[in-house]
Amino acid sequence: MKGVQAVEAVKGRLASALPLLPLWAGLVWLGAVERARKAARRLPGRGRPWTAPALGLLLGVAAGASYAAVTEREYAASGFAVVAAAEGTEHAEAVGIAQSYGRIATSDAVLRTAHTDAGVDTAVLRGRVSAVTSPDAPVIEITGRAPDARDAARAANAVARALARYADAAAEATGTDVRQIAEAVAPAEPVTPRPVVSAAVGGCAGAVVGCLVPLARRQGRPGGGGGGTDAGDRPPLPAQPGSALPEEPVRLTA
Repeated sequence: MKGVQAVEAVKGRLASALPLLPLWAGLVWLGAVERARKAARRLPGRGRPWTAPALGLLLGVAAGASYAAVTEREYAASGFAVVAAAEGTEHAEAVGIAQSYGRIATSDAVLRTAHTDAGVDTAVLRGRVSAVTSPDAPVIEITGRAPDARDAARAANAVARALARYADAAAEATGTDVRQIAEAVAPAEPVTPRPVVSAAVGGCAGAVVGCLVPLARRQGRPGGGGGGTDAGDRPPLPAQPGSALPEEPVRLTA
């Protein structure tokens, strides 16, 4: 029991420190670049132009991987329901009714019925489920998202069943009913975060910043920006042929 409490405490601390991760990564990156620059000055070759980009790449990959490690995982599971119309109902009318039911799927009228089956309260369930309809078929896709794969599938299936019961109550008025044709299944992999994608994005950002830092330092130096020199440092121009001024005649006085 104490071990579980310690793990939960560590998770809480990591979650509270997550917003400060970009700032911490930036400070570490700047400190590493400054140390690398000082070390490069002591080398005979005055450093290499790829030092800062390579260092930024490595630190960006580390920051992206760290972000993916401390971010809470989220799983998504999707199920499908179809609107079965009575005989004589046109296809376009069935599609329109399906779109209406897609909006009703995440309403309080359905969620208050589904939250018991989903095992969470209505407010939590509202943030976990979403519904999407097809523009050319009377099909409703209901997706559940949760930190646990089974909870995600449970939420999607609970809403689909509650929507079917809601449609049965209004079947006389609409002439249609909703049937669940495919249940949501617990996924094996989370949708977020993706460690490879996070590390790749962090590495690209670090490399770009690493390329910009030497350019910014070069622009800040005296005479930088255009690669020119100051007027005081320019060598005198050589005299051109035929451009010498005539000598003033010497006047003799008694």
